[in-house]
Amino acid sequence: MSKLGRNQKCHCGSGRKFKHCCLGFEMERTAPPEMQRAYAAHLADEAIRRRQQGFGKPIIAVQHGDHQVVAVKNRIMWSKKWRTFPDFLLDYIKDKLTLEWGARENEKALADRHPIMQWHAAFIEYQKRFKAEAGPINSAPVTGVVVCYLGLAYSLYLMDHNADLQAKMLARLRDPAQFQGAFFEMMIASALIRAGYELVLEDEDSRRQRHCEFAAVKTGSGKRYTVEAKSRAVSGLLGRTDNDGGRDNRPFSKLKTHLHDALDKPSDHERLVFIDINAPLGPEGDLPNGALVLRAVQILEQYEGHPDAPKESAYVFVVNMAFHRALEANAVLALAPLGFRIDDFNKTGEITVIEQYRRNLKHSDALEVARSLASLHEFPITFDGSLASETLLGGEPRIKIGQAYDFGGPDEPFVGIVRSATVLENSRECYIVAETAKGNHILSEKMDDASFEDWQANKAAYFGEIQDVPTNAQTPYEMYERFMDMFADFDRKGLATQLGKAPDDPSLAHLDDNELREYISDGFLRTLLAKRPAETVVS
Repeated sequence: MSKLGRNQKCHCGSGRKFKHCCLGFEMERTAPPEMQRAYAAHLADEAIRRRQQGFGKPIIAVQHGDHQVVAVKNRIMWSKKWRTFPDFLLDYIKDKLTLEWGARENEKALADRHPIMQWHAAFIEYQKRFKAEAGPINSAPVTGVVVCYLGLAYSLYLMDHNADLQAKMLARLRDPAQFQGAFFEMMIASALIRAGYELVLEDEDSRRQRHCEFAAVKTGSGKRYTVEAKSRAVSGLLGRTDNDGGRDNRPFSKLKTHLHDALDKPSDHERLVFIDINAPLGPEGDLPNGALVLRAVQILEQYEGHPDAPKESAYVFVVNMAFHRALEANAVLALAPLGFRIDDFNKTGEITVIEQYRRNLKHSDALEVARSLASLHEFPITFDGSLASETLLGGEPRIKIGQAYDFGGPDEPFVGIVRSATVLENSRECYIVAETAKGNHILSEKMDDASFEDWQANKAAYFGEIQDVPTNAQTPYEMYERFMDMFADFDRKGLATQLGKAPDDPSLAHLDDNELREYISDGFLRTLLAKRPAETVVS
C-alpha cells in the first residue's frame, strides 16, 4: 500500500497539500507497530469526520444514558429524541429564533408568514413524505427546503459554535425586510467556517465608517480576508415587496451595483466578495441555470476595462443560490468564481497545464472556498463523525485494515488479519486480502447501498487506514496533476534519474527541484499525448 506524499493532496478532502494539512498529526516512525496502526486508524477516522463536518470546531457531543448531549460553545443542550445531528438542528433553530416568535408567525396565513416559517411548514411536509417508521433511520434526498431550513439551522450552529452569533443577527433574520441579506450572509459564513476560516465579526454599532460584513482568517496560514455578501432582491421572494425588490426577469440588474458597494468599503486585506444573482430556475424546474452565472462572470470580467469600474481587486464568487425557488426539487447550486483585477485567477483564455497548476497553488484559498460553497447542501448526519451506514442505517461494520476478523462459513471458519481492501465501483464488490498462518486469502462481498455510498464519499479513509486512491484522470490537466503527485516526494537524485542524469548535471542547474518536477511531469504528459495536438486548458 502506497503512503501519501508530503506534497500530494491531503486524504481528508481539504484540497491542500498533505504537509500543510494532516501531516502534523503523523506519528514518529520509531513508534511500536501497534501504536502506528492505532494512530493510522485515528487519522482515517479524523479524515471521515472532517469530510462530514469540515474544518471548523468538531461537534462536541456525548451519549449519556438515553440522552444525547451537545455542547455549543459553553452551553449544554440535551434531549432523548435526537437520534441524528439534523434532529438536534431542528430543535436548535427553534431555540435561537424562539418558540414565541415561531408561534406568533404560525397564527398567520401561510402566505403571510415569515419565509423561515414558510420553510418550516414545507419541511414538515417533507418529513411526512420521507418519515422513517419506528426503528431504523432511513435516508432522504436533499431538496431545496432542506438547504433553506436545515441549512440556516446549521449556519446558526456553526456561527454560534465557532464565532459569535450576535443578537442583532438573530433580529435581522426575524425581520422580513432584513431577512434576505442576513440569510445570505449566514450561508456564506457557513461555507467559510467549513473551509477552515475563523470569522472575525465587525462592531455592528460602529458608525465611524462603513465596514465589511466580517473578516475571515485562514486557519494555519493566518491570512486575513475581508468578506462581503450581496444578494439581489426580487419582489415577492424572501420577504421582499415592490418597495424594496426588483423585477424577477433581470438577474444582472444589480451586478455592478453590488460589486461597487462591496469594493467601496475600506480594507487593508484581500477581499472575498459573494454575489447572488437570485435568478429564476431553468426550464426543467430542477436545476439552476448555470449559463446565467457564467454570463454574469463575463459581464464583470468585461467591466474591468470600464473607466467607472472599481480599482480594487477581489476574489468574486457569483452564485445562483435559488434553493428557495424549488423547495421540493433536488438542491443544486450554480457557482462561478472570478478574479476581479486578479489577472491569473480563473480568466478566460488558453494557458499551459504547468501554468494552470501554478495558478491553482497560488490561489488555493479561493478554490477551497469555491469547493466549500459547492457543498452547502451537505450536512453532518452523526454527532461523532462516524459513518451513517454503520451507526444509523443498520449496515454491517466496515472492514478495517490491520484488524483480525473471523472469516469463512460454519464448516471452515478461520481468523485472518486484513492486509488490504479495495472496491470495484462498477459491481459494488469489496475485495479483501486476509493474512492467516497458512497464507493469504482473497475474499469478496457485495456492499449494501448505504455502505457503498459512504465508501464513495470517503474512498481514501474508508477501510480504517489512509490509502492513496488513484483518480481516473481524464483531462490533460488531471494527468499532469497526477504526475506531479507521483513525483512529489522524489528528491533531486530521484528526479534526475527519471531523465537518466546525475543530480549535479549542468543541464539541470537552472532548475530548482520543483521546476525539475514540473519539467518531468510535462514530459510524461507530452509522451501520453504525442499523437494529439499540443494541449492547452481553458483557465
